[in-house]
Amino acid sequence: YRLLPMFILAPDHERTTSRWVWRSGCAALVALGLGAPIELALGGSVTRSFAVAGLGGLVALFLYGCDLVFFYRNRKRRAIELNIKAAVGAFAALFASALLCAILAATGALERHAGALVYLVFFGWLGGLTLSQLYKIVPFLTWLECYGPVMGRKPTPRVQDLMAERRDNPWFLLYFAGVFSATGALLAEEPTLFQGAAAVVWLATIAIVIELYLARRLANVAIAMRLPEGTSLPRLFVASSPGR
Repeated sequence: YRLLPMFILAPDHERTTSRWVWRSGCAALVALGLGAPIELALGGSVTRSFAVAGLGGLVALFLYGCDLVFFYRNRKRRAIELNIKAAVGAFAALFASALLCAILAATGALERHAGALVYLVFFGWLGGLTLSQLYKIVPFLTWLECYGPVMGRKPTPRVQDLMAERRDNPWFLLYFAGVFSATGALLAEEPTLFQGAAAVVWLATIAIVIELYLARRLANVAIAMRLPEGTSLPRLFVASSPGR
């Protein structure tokens, strides 16, 4: 609700739908975290709590999807950069997780295939969104740290010049292809296929981390513009102090 509108220059004011996303999402969490244990303690089943949680979760996801469409349609930045393109895979994993959860619950296979659902949520949604947004956050903070002090006084590269999007795009495609393939392998109970797909996810993750390292080292910036007078190469993990 903050990063996405900021990166695509979309309105980020609070909307009715966004408020109901939080309300319905909180209701779902309360039903799971409090309602279900109380029902069990009273000797009953957790059917009602799960039903409330499922309904709240579906409402939250539907309204969240509406907000995502609103952000995209009302963006001022028409050209979509790789971090947003990659985030589409993460959002797809989120909604696929909800659909998979509903199908597994309806067919009574939720307990049997819980591992596939958890994998898709953690690696597809959370991991994918983290990697996609770090792809913008790392070069943005690096640019501010390195070129911010001389902005307007010296020629500086653009933030996107710190990354090589054409080279990096296949790694995100490979990452999400691996995640969805691994999820399918878990559902099919094929451990060998899962190990192969998980290895693809691992390889793509390492490649993206290396690209973030190269951004931090300014390796993609043309030598003539890399370190103008008054700038210094940023430290790898800790931001440099002013003047150092």
